[in-house]
Amino acid sequence: MLETIESHRALLETLSYIASIVGAVVAIIGFPLLYRQLRVAQLQRRDAIRLSTSQVLLAADAVLATHAQVAVKLRPRGDWDRDKGAIHPDKDELPLVEPYLGVFERLFIAYQAGQVDAKTLDNLYGYRLANIWANQRIVTTKLQNDDLKRSWNGIIALTYVLEAHRGKPFALHTDTYFPAELFGRRSARKIQRQRAARRTAQAA
Repeated sequence: MLETIESHRALLETLSYIASIVGAVVAIIGFPLLYRQLRVAQLQRRDAIRLSTSQVLLAADAVLATHAQVAVKLRPRGDWDRDKGAIHPDKDELPLVEPYLGVFERLFIAYQAGQVDAKTLDNLYGYRLANIWANQRIVTTKLQNDDLKRSWNGIIALTYVLEAHRGKPFALHTDTYFPAELFGRRSARKIQRQRAARRTAQAA
């Protein structure tokens, strides 16, 4: 009886030892495979983001092309530049401007979704946003109008993102309204810190 118990115990110990060896071998083989799978997934995600970014930018450019007339009028030495911007766009021209502003609202959504970063947005569209903020009529009737500015919170949010990237505010952006609800608490603090830090660095 005792010999039977001892033989069973020896058998269990042998099986346990074999199982440990097999487990170790599986682990040695499995970890590189797991790493490879994670790496492949990471590369696939990066490719998907790049594709998504390209699609967003192409779509934005296509829409902006339909508002070329507004962009030309807003650019330096355009029909709505400098002193002309005090009266233009007039009440008949403003309906042409609103869809143009709406494109930048959608670009902010793409930024929030991680489809495009601040540097790319500034490189491709920063000058357009600067031209918008240089127009007194648009700023006073839309973007800094107490009754309407919250209706344009997306373009104002994008403004803060690019100002943080640039480290300085756009020409006529003097209002303190910040659409924090579009950022989330952590992101809002980050944007405001970046904007303040770059302004401080440039002033030094």
